[in-house]
Amino acid sequence: MIEIIKKKLIAKYSNKPLLFIFVGLINTVFGISIFPIIYFLVEGLHHNFLVTLSTILSVAFSYSTQKVFVFKTKKNFTNELKKYLPFQFLFYLMNLVLINIGVNFLKFNLLYTQVGITIGIAIISFFIYEKIVFSSK
Repeated sequence: MIEIIKKKLIAKYSNKPLLFIFVGLINTVFGISIFPIIYFLVEGLHHNFLVTLSTILSVAFSYSTQKVFVFKTKKNFTNELKKYLPFQFLFYLMNLVLINIGVNFLKFNLLYTQVGITIGIAIISFFIYEKIVFSSK
């Protein structure tokens, strides 16, 4: 099933930047969706725990889709992961800081705040993945 989807995506989006954006959009939708799904399935969890759990799931999904569908790297798993994870940890810390500012100080809605943060981080990560993490240099 994955191979069929991969072939269709590659055929339709053979241009790497377009494929990167397309997969990035899928990752963003997943990242935006996973937080409220967990929020509604397990009521009463503190937002810091929600951010942590949704980040772990989103990072695993994002790394897999970028590696398989965009950059098509079969080797360098350890090297790529060594570059990928510190940035993800930085994004996670940014998320924690921003969600606490938004929810606790500015009194913004939790879900809307997380959507905005996720979109912002997705834009930043696009450039980091392209230039640093999956770079052939």
